[in-house]
Amino acid sequence: MEEIDILPTTVYSFNSESRLHENVRKLVERETRSKNRENYATRHDLYTKKEYAECVDWLKACVDEVTQKLGYACKSMEITQMTAAIATKGQTHHPHDHSNSVISGVWYLNAVEGGETVLFDVNRWHVSPVRLDPSRPHTTDPHGSHGAFSFKFYEWYKYDANGRLTPRHDKFNPFVVATVRPEPGKLILFPAWLLHAVAPNLSRETRYTIAFNCFPRGFGYGSHKVDY
Repeated sequence: MEEIDILPTTVYSFNSESRLHENVRKLVERETRSKNRENYATRHDLYTKKEYAECVDWLKACVDEVTQKLGYACKSMEITQMTAAIATKGQTHHPHDHSNSVISGVWYLNAVEGGETVLFDVNRWHVSPVRLDPSRPHTTDPHGSHGAFSFKFYEWYKYDANGRLTPRHDKFNPFVVATVRPEPGKLILFPAWLLHAVAPNLSRETRYTIAFNCFPRGFGYGSHKVDY
């Protein structure tokens, strides 16, 4: 049997000069941070601070390149939210996407053991009106019945003691999963609807990333044209 993978979701990757991401890491280390559900984060408008202007220019240039590549009909793609995510040993980030955005980005300011970005989507073979899924090996819903399908990622996958993502069921894997390993200065851009998470930081070193979202300016046609 041959497997043919088609209709992929493209993720775009760039690399910054070491001077740039090292300087931004020093800035982030001095930022006030607040505790999130599983890690720490700074304020969400870092792109407005003048000390980040050089990195914002570089990030926007990368976003512009992807915008042109995809042929989006808009004046520009603007950064509307930008925060630093900070994870100490054992910390992670739950699966999520970004509403009211078109392009999302993660820029790695350093590399640690573990801490991969996990990108995933539902395997469309398993979106079926016919119930073919096995009993869930794990559920967080006390009222859920055995065999009830769930789109919650952690209903079907878990991290083992070594921080590796493993399926909870031997054969039934209802998600398509890919991981991106952190590399200092590496930037990935992906569609904002794409579900993603962060694997546990297995190092004693703190993991630093810049996460941001973008929305178009000046788009639409005729009476539906939007400009802000």
